[in-house]
Amino acid sequence: MDEAICKNKTSLFFPKLAERPEARKRRETEAKLICAQCPVKIQCRDYARSNHEFGVWGGESEMDRELLGYPLSTMYVSRSRKARQLKLNSDH
Repeated sequence: MDEAICKNKTSLFFPKLAERPEARKRRETEAKLICAQCPVKIQCRDYARSNHEFGVWGGESEMDRELLGYPLSTMYVSRSRKARQLKLNSDH
């Protein structure tokens, strides 16, 4: 964590209460750009996958990790599924 370039930028990596989908997409895109340049991106990503973290870690959101087969903590499951369902409905 000492080498992470996201220090003091936590607002980019975790959603605000009642964040709109468009704002979330912009925030996550900006966070992922920072992650792409980070020297500890892989360790961060692996930590989030192992610990079922919420937010953007190592360039992945919780929904990215869930889609890759890394289960979410039960407190986030319904929110993630609902968001994914909304995305699927908007794609059609």
